[in-house]
Amino acid sequence: MTDRRGKYYLSVGLRNNNPGNILRTAITWKGETPGNTGLHEIFISSEYGLRALYKQIITTTKRTAGDPYAFAQDYTGANYLIVNNYSTAITKAIAPGQRIELNKADILKVAKVLVKFENGKDHKLIQENEYLKAWELLNAKNGTTSQKSTSKLLALSLASLALLWFYSQ
Repeated sequence: MTDRRGKYYLSVGLRNNNPGNILRTAITWKGETPGNTGLHEIFISSEYGLRALYKQIITTTKRTAGDPYAFAQDYTGANYLIVNNYSTAITKAIAPGQRIELNKADILKVAKVLVKFENGKDHKLIQENEYLKAWELLNAKNGTTSQKSTSKLLALSLASLALLWFYSQ
């Protein structure tokens, strides 16, 4: 994992391990550091910051139906010029005339555009393996119920109901 905290010569996003400059809210992010009172979230590694960015991209894409301009407007909440610059860059990254799709390729492309805008020249310090590790973290089971175990649980529940019905007759 890559930790850039304390490197004050870097952009705020990188030194907070928060390449997307996600604002601090009531959301509890996996990998966020406790006790933060600053404007932006601080993560234990850039991979966890990128993971949070991916989650935000997914949520924003769903909310905006994948429209790059609406996405940029939602993400930045800023004036026309900034929104236009973001949406133009996103459109170039995913392909002109296309919507942002909820797949690994588009999410990583959009993440890289946002990281570049949010961190300026420092965006080049984030290595490809950090993006990929963050993707693995996003998709890690880590205590969640997998589809396979959900199916087993459903089958056991149905079997139990069938037995209850049989013995109640």
